[in-house]
Amino acid sequence: MVKKGRGRDNAELLALTPEEIEEVWDRIHKNRIAGELLTGEEGFYMEVTRMPPNMTRKLNCGAASAVISIDANGDVYPCHLLMEERFRAGNLRKNSFWRIYTTSPILHEIRSITVDKKPKCCKCPLKYFCGGGCMADAYYITGSLLDAPPLCRMSRKWMWRMIWGQLDISDNDIKEFESTL
Repeated sequence: MVKKGRGRDNAELLALTPEEIEEVWDRIHKNRIAGELLTGEEGFYMEVTRMPPNMTRKLNCGAASAVISIDANGDVYPCHLLMEERFRAGNLRKNSFWRIYTTSPILHEIRSITVDKKPKCCKCPLKYFCGGGCMADAYYITGSLLDAPPLCRMSRKWMWRMIWGQLDISDNDIKEFESTL
């Protein structure tokens, strides 16, 4: 859940805390190791227990490049989660999509934000797996597109598990390994 609009206004009622989300992922992982799947859906099982076969190096979340959103009025935004006036790149009724895509200052700014430019991400050994996470998620929590997303710790733990297979990796194991890098 992205804490935007009514989601922000009702976050205490609707959103799980990062600790609660991590607890759910830990239960899924532990039950998978024990051979007890929480769901019979193969797709969900693959999502939480295997590295994607097409995994490539990610420099960012894809906003303004792999993802572009257009509202009903023709306004163009870097992604569906950043559909606010501050992020409006242009309007299709006034300019072509290509012109907006190639000349918009806000799209250029967002495309220039890479994981290597994010202070909390640039030294992480997993930075190219997540690309710094969702910029919108970070923005709505911290006010900065350059911040790490709120679920970074949980995502790192999940990625370590995917890299090393079905090992039961603890936070301490991850910290110990990362300290040697």
